[in-house]
Amino acid sequence: MADLTFPLGVTRVAQVLTGSRDSKLIQWGLHQNVAYGRLSGTTQEDAKMAVKRLITEGYLKREGEYGRPVLSLTRAGRALADRIDLDALGGEIGRQDLATKRGNDRSSILGWEKG
Repeated sequence: MADLTFPLGVTRVAQVLTGSRDSKLIQWGLHQNVAYGRLSGTTQEDAKMAVKRLITEGYLKREGEYGRPVLSLTRAGRALADRIDLDALGGEIGRQDLATKRGNDRSSILGWEKG
């Protein structure tokens, strides 16, 4: 979220995280975003649940028009983003958590806690 040059909604963020080859993502250059594909191998539905959890946890908030809200980082989200080095994590971010929690406790799907 911190690296985006324009706002996206839950579905588009999930597409970026799962590495979707959606033509709009490619057209917008989002396939070059640092978060692109970081949750590849997971479903877009699981990625959406993770994003929604970040909203619930207070790291992201929805803004904008009714029916087409976009996401932005909260102060807590910005602080978390500043602490996470996605390049150092490689493509492994969240994969084990998603795999082990699928069908179980999805409340902490990314394993991130507010702090």
